Amino acid sequence: MTNPMNFMMISKHTAETCPAFNSKYQKMYLNYFEKAEALSKKYGVKQVSMWTDHPMHTAYITFEAPSFDSFMAFSMEPEVHALLGGTCARSFPVMSGQDVYTLIKQAKPV
Repeated sequence: MTNPMNFMMISKHTAETCPAFNSKYQKMYLNYFEKAEALSKKYGVKQVSMWTDHPMHTAYITFEAPSFDSFMAFSMEPEVHALLGGTCARSFPVMSGQDVYTLIKQAKPV
């Protein structure tokens, strides 16, 4: 079994599309939160953490997934994809500090 991959998602929305103030987006976000656990299990994806800078309307979410493909499949689920329609989101693989340390320690510089 290979080590899981880690992903960071940075998601920004405008004040106009903020789910705290817009009923359309509030429904979409609540729908996602209510189904997130089941969707995560379906693809073996785990939401590790979520932090929000509310005044800047920006969320920082970390995920753990068995593969890039499983994370992308999770991201394409209607409940997840709907959220991305009202945001500007960027998802990318990341490494822990310990993984970076191990990588550098094992590297063979030229």
